Amino acid sequence: MMNIIFYHPTFDSKQWIDGISKRLPQAKVRTWTRGDDQPADYALVWQPPHEMLAPRTQLKGIFALGAGVDAIMMQEQRNPGTLPAGVPLMRLEDTGMSLQMQEYTLAAVLRYFRRMDEYQLFQQQKQWRPLAPHEHQSFTIGILGAGVFRPKRG
Repeated sequence: MMNIIFYHPTFDSKQWIDGISKRLPQAKVRTWTRGDDQPADYALVWQPPHEMLAPRTQLKGIFALGAGVDAIMMQEQRNPGTLPAGVPLMRLEDTGMSLQMQEYTLAAVLRYFRRMDEYQLFQQQKQWRPLAPHEHQSFTIGILGAGVFRPKRG
């Protein structure tokens, strides 16, 4: 039997555990709470406390519940030993957030392109001052580290 522990400081763990249990009926899935030192094969986590993972050298894998592992790596940097040595840390490739991230990026670019921050400031000051629009021909957008959020082609 596979043992899975789940931890997220804000998500409803019941919804996650129910979903995992439905898809992996042979697994025993539980929410990690302080003091839980029962064996686990896998951990599904977001911002795990140091004491959750550090002693779990028997883990076969740690899955970061997000698009990347940077938050967990920063925790390791701040508190060395948070991640047990030799245990693979994996990120979820697309958790359904790809389209959301594309739309969020588009909204942010359009907000800047249309100078909405400046207009919002004027509104707060009860002023109306038309601004010259950005010229789209000279408006360059650079995307760094798009990873799996890059647009699909073909």
